[in-house]
This record gives sequence, C-alpha cells and structure tokens, in this order.
Amino acid sequence: MTFEQLVEVKNVYPGPFGGCVFTGVYEGIKKSIRFRVKHSLITRNPEMGEFWHVKGEAPYQDKDGIVVVVSGAIISALPDVSYLEKFLGVHPRFRGFNFGPKGAFELVHGIGAPELVKLLNKGEWRIIAEAKGRTTEIQCQRICEEWAELKEETELATFLTKHKLGSELSKKIVRLCRYNTVERLKNNPFSLIALSNSKQLKELKLIATVANELGISSNDERALIGCVEFTLYQALDRGHTITELNNVIKLLCKNLIAIGSEKIPEEAISLALKAKVVCILEQDEQTYLQPVSLAYIEQYVETKLIELSETVIPDSLLMPHCELPALIAQYNTEHKLKYDWALVDLQCKAVEMALTNRVSLLSGYGGTGKTAVLKAIVDMSQQMGRKVHVAALAGKAANRASQSIGQDATTIHNMLNKLKKNSKLSVDIKSDPLLIIDEISMVDIVLICSLLKQFKDEPLRILLVGDIAQLPPIGLFWHKLVESNAPHVRLTEVHRMVEGSVLHQCAMKIRQGIPHDLPAYQGETEGVYLMNDVVDYTSAIVKLRRTFDCMILTSYASKKFASSTATLNPMVQAVLNPITDNERVMCFGLVTLMADDPVLATKNSCNQGIFNGMTGTIISIEYHKGNVCCLVQFDDVKGARLLSREDCWEIGLELAYLITVHKSQGSEYNECAILMDSPYLERSGIYTALTRAKKLCILVGTNEQYNNAIKRIPSYKGIRSGFSPEFKCSIVQSKILAEKIH
Repeated sequence: MTFEQLVEVKNVYPGPFGGCVFTGVYEGIKKSIRFRVKHSLITRNPEMGEFWHVKGEAPYQDKDGIVVVVSGAIISALPDVSYLEKFLGVHPRFRGFNFGPKGAFELVHGIGAPELVKLLNKGEWRIIAEAKGRTTEIQCQRICEEWAELKEETELATFLTKHKLGSELSKKIVRLCRYNTVERLKNNPFSLIALSNSKQLKELKLIATVANELGISSNDERALIGCVEFTLYQALDRGHTITELNNVIKLLCKNLIAIGSEKIPEEAISLALKAKVVCILEQDEQTYLQPVSLAYIEQYVETKLIELSETVIPDSLLMPHCELPALIAQYNTEHKLKYDWALVDLQCKAVEMALTNRVSLLSGYGGTGKTAVLKAIVDMSQQMGRKVHVAALAGKAANRASQSIGQDATTIHNMLNKLKKNSKLSVDIKSDPLLIIDEISMVDIVLICSLLKQFKDEPLRILLVGDIAQLPPIGLFWHKLVESNAPHVRLTEVHRMVEGSVLHQCAMKIRQGIPHDLPAYQGETEGVYLMNDVVDYTSAIVKLRRTFDCMILTSYASKKFASSTATLNPMVQAVLNPITDNERVMCFGLVTLMADDPVLATKNSCNQGIFNGMTGTIISIEYHKGNVCCLVQFDDVKGARLLSREDCWEIGLELAYLITVHKSQGSEYNECAILMDSPYLERSGIYTALTRAKKLCILVGTNEQYNNAIKRIPSYKGIRSGFSPEFKCSIVQSKILAEKIH
C-alpha cells in the first residue's frame, strides 16, 4: 500500500541535512501527521497554508505519531476558495508588510472569496484596495505580486511534473518568463531547448515527447525550428558559435530522425531562417549557420570596437607627441633609482600605445612584465589627470592586479552591476575613461558585449591584456582579436628572476609545442615533477593536500569520469573532513557542506556580490530564521557571507578540494597538482594549469600523457567563431598628434 493525497501544510521544520519534516492534514484526516521529505525530491520546502500533492510510502506509527516518508511532492493550487482566508493569513509570502489574519479576514469577507480570487489572478490591486477594510493600496499591490508568483510557480510545477521534465528548470523558467509561463510553454515546448543545461539527444527526445502530448507533431514547424536550434547549441557546447552548413545538415538529419520527424534538414533550416532564429554567415569561402542571438552579439562587439578605433581622441586627453616619450623616460629614470629596474623598449611602446589609442592589445606570457606596463599606464595617467579603471573576470585576478598596480581593481561583473545601477562608485561613462581589462583570455564575447553596451554611444578607451596560450572560453573574443590588425604589443623579454625558473622553462616549452620528459617527484618543494605511480586518485589527493594544502586541477567536471570534480570531491571530503556525531551539515542537490570545507562559486550573483570562480571556506553551518545556512568566507572578500540553500543553488556552490583547469584561470597557488588522464588535454590546457603554480607543480600521470598533451594543438585553433574584426589602421591618434608626426 502506498500514500497519495492532496495535503494541506500546517507547519514546516527544515532539516539539518536538507529537506524538511512538515505536518499536514488531508481529506478524511483531521489530526496532523508528519511527512519526511528529502531535499532532492522538491524544488523548495513547503510553506504553511500551501497544498502539496504528496506521494509516499504507506504511513507508519513511531513514538511521536504517524509518519509518511515522501517519494514525490509538487505544489498544487488551492482545492477550493474556502481555503483562501487561511492561506492569505498564514502563508509567509503575505507576512512582513503589516498584513496578517485580520487583513485576510477583512478582504475575503469584504469582497467574497470567489471574486477575490478572480481579482488576484488579474492583479487588480486597486479594486481590491477599494474594498471595505484597512488594507492599503501598497499592501494590496504587494499581495497581488506575491499571489502572481505563487500562481506561476504552482502552474509551472504541475506542468513540469506532469511531463516528467526536470524540476531544476522551474526557477530558471520563472526568472526568465515571469508571466503566462505555462501557456507559453504549451504553445511551444521547444523553447525549453535554450533553458536546458544538457544538450544530449535524450533531452531533445523528451521535449519532443512533451510536444506530442500537447498535440504538436514532430513534423510541426516548431519542432523543426527547435531541432535546428538544438543542433547549433550542440556545437556551442563544444565552443563553436558558427557551424558549417554541411555539418549542420548531417547533425540535423540525425536529430530529426531521433524525434520521429519525416522532414528533411533543408526544410527545417529554411523555416528557421524564415523565423529569424538562425542566420547565414559567409566566411573563408564557406557557408556557416549561426543562432541569431550569437550573431547579434558578435556583430555588436565587432562594430563597436571598430567604431571606437576610428573615433578621434580629444586633444585634451592626449599629451603632445614630443612630451609623452619624455614622460616615459622620466618615469623610467625615477623607477631605476627607486627599484633598480626600468621598462624595456617594448614595454615603453606598450605604454605609449595604450595612452594614444582607443582600442589596444597587450599580450605576453608570464614574467614578461605586463603588470609593470599596467602600473606605468596608471601612474602616468594619474600624472596627466586621467582616470583609469582596472577590471578582471575573477576576484583573485582583480585583487592581484590591485596589489600590483597600487590602485583599486574590481571584477567585470561588479563593474557591470554598478554601471547598471548608475552607482556613484562606478565608471563615469561621460568622462571618456580608459578601461583596462586584465586576464582577458578568460572573458567571453557575451560578457564583453554586456560591458560595451553600458557605455551606449559614449566614447571610451580600452586596453585588453592577456596571454593567448591560455584556455579560451566559449565564444572566442581575445584569441580572435589578437589575430586582427588592432594596435598590439607582444611582450617577449623575460625578467631575470623568472628566466631561470624551472616552472618558466617548462611553460615556454609547452607554448612552443616542444615535448620533454619530467623527473619523478621525490618530495621536492619547488619545481616541476611527475607522479606516475598513482593507483588511487583519492589517496594521492589527500596526501598532497595534507602535505602542501595543494590545489588539485582536473579537466573534468562530470561524474561519468573517474578524475572529475563531481566524482573526487566527495571522496576526498570524506577523508579530510569526515562527518562526526552531532555535526551540522547543509545539503543541496548532491553537495554536502560542513565547516572547513573549501568551496567554489560557479555562477554569478550580482545582488550578493559573488561571482563565478570565487573560492572560499565554510566557517560554520548555522540556523537562520528556521533555515539551515552556511557561513562562507570567500578569498579576498571582506566579511563572511551567510548563504541559504537557495543562495547556494543560485551561485552554484561546489566543493573545491579539486577544481577544473577552466575554473582555476585567474588564480595562483604556491603548489598545485594536475591530473592528466584526459585524452582531450591539449597544449593550452596543460599550459594554463602549470602556470597556476608559483613554486611547485606536480603532474599526475605519465610522461607519455604529458607529451601527448603538448603535441596537441591549442583548442582555440579548432574553434569556429563569427567574430572577425578588421580595423582600418593600426594606430588612431588626434589630428594635432598626426600632424606633428608628419
């Protein structure tokens, strides 16, 4: 015998391991019974006054009463308007603005429950406020807003569950759609393709099944267009923003067959082009297909940078041509006296380039003095009374830049957030500022587009700084820009203190694609070594972290790989930080957090000031307003952050006993180890990983694996992108400056 009933929730008690115990009643039962539900079975905990459709095991009796172990639960609409007064009076969403049971009583009895439900559904807060009672217009507006969100959530949860779609889609869909969510999904379920995290064929088949259940056949235009989108998103997952037309036709043919469509790929593509979902791009004598959204982004960035490069810099922002070299020479002389070193010729050229061009690039590998150039640019700009803003993608990279140049630096996301809010602490977009973006190789074109858009039509100057040998993001920007004819200085001279470093020598060989063997690790504290006798990754990682507090890097995140973060993080945690009796823990999804766990944010939350790539440590697990929370101290951030389970979902908080090479970009560690078992590990991946280490790097694997990775061409060279800017000239200067040169 199993349990299945519509349950009215009376009280909720969040559990320390996630999930909750709630009490409730159902038809035929007046005395509350308890329901135990795991966090993995629900999108959120139930709230007082709500109705949930609950499935579970047969009720059993324990010392405290009757208990049902829940196997599935979704929020449901009120079964009858007679429950409206109680619902409005006790639900937490309707508390906190001087509205409670008395206010609910007055509204329901002043208007009538059936009529009030109609008004709430329509959002008619002004009419509700006119009813007899003490409820104000502001309160009624808030009630309608909260009601609308709960209504959307209820309808969406019912729809997703009915069609066996992942409940994790719920929050993402509600955040994007806001209203009429279910009706819009019913009209075109293939719109879920853009929201789904997975681009595996089974996801497309599931969406097609939902469409069939809604009366939309696999030969319908919506299905054909959805298949085209899905095919291009599959390519995007591999880094390509454009896909050769012939390849699209081949892949699309398989996808159409998979959903049972009888239509040919050419017809589907024609429909997608007509609907302006995709577009054609002619490049290098090839025909490509591209999602319109990505085409817009690439075209916008390309056009904006070209327009900027052709915009004359006002003479008021420039120093006369004859005086700038003198200023650089004076800076060098003072630096030599104070620090016993000066900028070399290429570095001086880079400073001059940045101060006389609207768009300029500075590239070079570690140790070539990019940071010294940035400091010189900032120092000289301050002497000239010009404001410079420095930003980087990762918080650690921004913090390092700040310490090196002696000026505050921020993350790009933080800068964006302040620009959107017109904060006084943000960049003054009307001041024609100089923007320096450090570690630009990590930044994708979507983020660059968002940043440039904030400046609208206002002019700015932008210097992009990075290393082309590092891993590219999805959506090439930097790696394509350095191939253009934009003003560009490549630093090649290595500092004396770095030149003799074994780490540097290995990095240079990797950059050049030169295979070489590494010595076996025998307990050294500096250098680059091989650990090739590892049988058990968990034991090796535990030993390394206990010895050095070593950061472990891997190529994989997915649990289907033995060396992935998803596989190894829980196993390493179980040894280094095991659960003890009565210890508080916090669970969400497959992640269990405890005090002293290292963690990593994998998503951005501007509201919380937490961004993708930020690392930290769990200080404690605490209870706050009845909910289990974790107190996290993020690296290089002042003050710890108290995060609820919902907050952790939002920022994608993960364990960080080991992290992927991609997530390590922008960070530095005294010691790091690299797991090399990936057959896809290539030159830019191994280079990026090795250059994270400042003192010691241990490569876990064989010399054969190491050299095979070096031989493989950098991944960015195989990635196809529609971004291909062509600048009219390599240097843009003011009219006066140009005349003086001639």
